[in-house]
Amino acid sequence: MSGALEVDPKMLKWLQRPHVTLLMEKLEQNPLTFEELVAWVPVATVRARVETLTARGGVERIRVVIDRRSEVDATMRVRYRGRQYRIQSVEEGAATPGATTFVAEMV
Repeated sequence: MSGALEVDPKMLKWLQRPHVTLLMEKLEQNPLTFEELVAWVPVATVRARVETLTARGGVERIRVVIDRRSEVDATMRVRYRGRQYRIQSVEEGAATPGATTFVAEMV
């Protein structure tokens, strides 16, 4: 026995997936000017399968598949590789059972 840890290839593939951060809009008020400010706060960071789609009108779009999360909707944003994307459409388990799939456009 070599003492090396053996990892299931399926698990290794899952571990190599990139992370995305789901963001939710939060309204805050500046205490000095009373101006309303929009902040995007992290809700969850999850592993995802990300596919770059063809740019429409020069705007980058991505398709993201994550484990099922019922709170994901089109009012949210997602951060991937330091860039923010506006979620445009969400599909629950349509393409992949037990998963949430959404398309997002770079802000």
